[in-house]
Amino acid sequence: MVDIAVASVADQGKGKGPKPVTIHVKHLAEHEKANFKVDLTDTLQQIWDQSYLKLEIERQERDVFQAPRKNDNPVDLTPYLALTLDQAQSQGICEDDFEIAARTGGA
Repeated sequence: MVDIAVASVADQGKGKGPKPVTIHVKHLAEHEKANFKVDLTDTLQQIWDQSYLKLEIERQERDVFQAPRKNDNPVDLTPYLALTLDQAQSQGICEDDFEIAARTGGA
């Protein structure tokens, strides 16, 4: 009887999927902002792709997805696009704020 009670408590919440979180995205060149919900299991690439849909802006070749940092330069997320939001947050790469900026430099 105890095992059944433990099993039913352990099964609570299963099948509901991950809880969505709200993220905030700014397109620096267009001065547009969007807030929308994503799952912690979404990759940074999926979030970047969804950002363009929510902002209603077309991706440009030189765009870069980045995470702002207080009192520091933003983090270019290009090497981390395959990580889930949960993984990236756990590793301290980003939180829930993102920016789309034009890559600078080059000749």
